[in-house]
Amino acid sequence: MLTLYLGSLSKLKYEAAQEVLSEYNVKAKVIPYKVDSGVPLTPLQDETYIGAKNRAYALMGEINDENSAYVGLESGLVNRYNTLFEETVCVILYKGKEYVSYSSGIKIPDHIIFAISKGRKHYEILNEIGKEKSVNPKDTWGIYTNFRLTRKIELKEAFRNALINLITDNNLA
Repeated sequence: MLTLYLGSLSKLKYEAAQEVLSEYNVKAKVIPYKVDSGVPLTPLQDETYIGAKNRAYALMGEINDENSAYVGLESGLVNRYNTLFEETVCVILYKGKEYVSYSSGIKIPDHIIFAISKGRKHYEILNEIGKEKSVNPKDTWGIYTNFRLTRKIELKEAFRNALINLITDNNLA
């Protein structure tokens, strides 16, 4: 059985990883572990990949078990097509290789983009919306889509995409 160290204590990230493993019938154990991403609270552009990579490499450095995989998941904002999207990047390190993938992106609503353009921080805006609507401000995709989609979907997409590459490359399933 594959052991996956997850570079976060986030319950949502843990649940997302567990659900993907179950959906794809992958026998693996997920162990959450606290590491720092080394990027700002709301990463921008390449900082999202850097944060995921930092998490995975920090895990590998601390645990150093060559038979385990190390997973970094990081959500952030990217500028594409002259607007802002949110996506998650996943980096999985396994047997000397780096498996990188990302989720689809959800366009940030215009009113949030406008507030960011005026100097407000993304997380401050979401905290405010979360209080107003009595919802979790960390469920960014939920807030953006009126809960038609959730952040868990974003996390699952990124993890699934990287995991499938790892499984295929190593004939694990």
